[in-house]
Amino acid sequence: MSLNDSFIKEVSEEVRRDKLFKYIKKYSWFGFVVLLIIVFIVAFNEWKKNNEKLNYQLNGDNLSLALKNFSINQNFDDYSSYIEQKKPGHTLAILNPLFLNQETNINKKLQYLKNIENDENSPQALRDLALFYQFYLGDKTYDEKFQILNKLSGPDRPYRLLAIEGKINLFLEKGLFNEALEEIDIVQPELSNSLSLNNRLNNLKTIIETHIK
Repeated sequence: MSLNDSFIKEVSEEVRRDKLFKYIKKYSWFGFVVLLIIVFIVAFNEWKKNNEKLNYQLNGDNLSLALKNFSINQNFDDYSSYIEQKKPGHTLAILNPLFLNQETNINKKLQYLKNIENDENSPQALRDLALFYQFYLGDKTYDEKFQILNKLSGPDRPYRLLAIEGKINLFLEKGLFNEALEEIDIVQPELSNSLSLNNRLNNLKTIIETHIK
């Protein structure tokens, strides 16, 4: 009985082995396809990384060239043509102070700045910087200026302190001394890390208080 059992066991194992080999042979193509897919995915990811790196480098080179050329010839049309291609560097090109300080094509520059301000994909710091530039460009009424500074001085806005200082100056332009003092009192508790601004406001507060006595 033990010899028969051993023989049957060996035959059974041989049959299972044979079935396994047939199964492997039958479906080996599937493993090969999976391997090809894995190799393709890895290769595609590497290509994508290298392509993105190359694009970033090219865009950086294009931005540098545009900035350099504008600093030499200050040709608005050429510079505007680069901006309107909307390459990744075009936002920084718009915020170029040399470009914005040109006293030409103000309306077009304001439109560029508004586009940045309304672009939710841009960092808040760049959007607010674009809004700050709008404050200084073009002819704006007191109310328009105040509206911009109110936006910029909101909680957690990156240029909040500068915007509040701007509001104080607007109050002083209108002779609203009490309002200016109130604004100083609001902002001073936030100035523990800005000694220079705190000193400026203290001096300004002293001057205003002396003036209104």
